[in-house]
Amino acid sequence: MNAKQFQHTPCPVCQGAVIGRSDKRYCSVQCKNAHHLAARKINRPMTEEQNRRLLRNLTLLEGIMGNDGKTLRIHKDELIRRGFDPDSVTGLKFRKNGYRLYCYHFSFTISADGILHVIRHDKVAEELPGFYERWTIDYPENGKVNRRERRRKERQKRFSQRE
Repeated sequence: MNAKQFQHTPCPVCQGAVIGRSDKRYCSVQCKNAHHLAARKINRPMTEEQNRRLLRNLTLLEGIMGNDGKTLRIHKDELIRRGFDPDSVTGLKFRKNGYRLYCYHFSFTISADGILHVIRHDKVAEELPGFYERWTIDYPENGKVNRRERRRKERQKRFSQRE
């Protein structure tokens, strides 16, 4: 009987021999976990930053339109001054006369003179009861963001829930 010579592929993490099924890629569970952890560390900062921008856009549009607003016309520079990022969107539809950008349940077009025409497709107020309270803390009437006051109120709220 001839003994077959097997060629073991090296593990991409530790370069050890991978023994087992022909489609097995890692020598152990620890090497597989280490590989996937390293891949997540590379991708996570990019996705977290994009999610922060999208949430910021959603917060701005919800706060400016209020609970009852269906449509809004506002200059792009005003939104950008408040932190809006017109390049961070969740969708894009091409139309005959241009394109429509989507940010969750909002869609908007940008005209040549910089005016955004925003349309709300669903209401969020029933799902997020504290949303508008946060908006008034982040954007008081004087236009200055007061993060310290927001954190203080959140701490008071948590402390009162413990009691």
